[in-house]
Amino acid sequence: MPTRLPTHLPTRLPTLCAAALVLSCAGALRAQDHQPGAAPADLKVIMPGERVDLRYRWRAGEVLHYRIVQQTDSSLKDLPGAGELRVAQTQTTHTTMTVRALNLDGSAIIDWSFDSIRAQVRRNDDPLASFDSRASDTAAAPSDPHADDPHADDPHASDPHADDPMTHAMRAMVGRTITLTIAPDGRILDMRGVDALRAAVSEPLAGTEARTMRPDLRAFLSDDALRDQFEQAFRLMPAEPVAAGESWERSESRYFPMAGTVDARTRFRYEGAGPLDGVRAAKLSAVSTLSLATMGQHDRRTVVGKPTLAGAARGGTTAWLDLATGRLLRLESVMAAPLDVARHTPSGDTATIRVESISRLTMTLAEASARAEAPSAE
Repeated sequence: MPTRLPTHLPTRLPTLCAAALVLSCAGALRAQDHQPGAAPADLKVIMPGERVDLRYRWRAGEVLHYRIVQQTDSSLKDLPGAGELRVAQTQTTHTTMTVRALNLDGSAIIDWSFDSIRAQVRRNDDPLASFDSRASDTAAAPSDPHADDPHADDPHASDPHADDPMTHAMRAMVGRTITLTIAPDGRILDMRGVDALRAAVSEPLAGTEARTMRPDLRAFLSDDALRDQFEQAFRLMPAEPVAAGESWERSESRYFPMAGTVDARTRFRYEGAGPLDGVRAAKLSAVSTLSLATMGQHDRRTVVGKPTLAGAARGGTTAWLDLATGRLLRLESVMAAPLDVARHTPSGDTATIRVESISRLTMTLAEASARAEAPSAE
């Protein structure tokens, strides 16, 4: 089947969002360590009323491999001449975190590497497009921490030489590394390597595709946008120690180049701690509400050919963390997002498409290993 990823609006929109989530969802990584076992069960509180200080306690020299699976089912309604279109996407991203060094203030210098990306898109239950960054590689060796990937033998693996712009963008990300400095509370203090990533992703585009996609890709990979995406994911810790049943909130307004301005409100809750795969684990839950309006809705201006979006998303997340280190053992998230996408034509007409989507994200630790103790950065 053809492997060219679509570039027209109805299918390009969710594909762009999926590519963007390589970073924003990979940013959902809260920490690092522990060899996973069975799926987590409900945890019982060991000592009612016990207060815990939830912080990242990084260990220099650790190398941690994570598998992130994002599944999105979207229904696009009111399409001119087409009625309803169903688009299903599955994206699997393998990442490696390497803790290079620790600073005296407890922050860590961490290399975040994109090891592989696999994406599949189906339209009305028919295969539409796929991409596999490892399609031309030899079979994974037994020591490969990702060798047990359930999609490794996918029959729709893409041609590694496909020239689609989104294929270029995904392939350009593989093997790239961003270096983050992360505080114990999750603040992103510094980022390096972004310029090289931004150039690699956007430069291969040419012609019309360059004019239409390069600005979005560069904006999405801007320093401010990347810092915002990583920080919104890492900063889940409360300001003070908490006991089981206590909650805290965070409200903020964020700008996403491919979507618009998002006003987000999240209520976190510490559910308690108990044994999980040989460690004492903390269970956190979060309920989020996000409202979205692009610039066109805010100031009533419209841009010919540029879609504007409006809507809200609601979802929930559950995370299991190693209480001693703050490291992520497993994360599960579900988000429902109905959106109205309006496109304005030169004649002054406006076509509105209703997009209803449900996204499920699962993040698990594939393997953790320790190297020789790395030196302090200070």
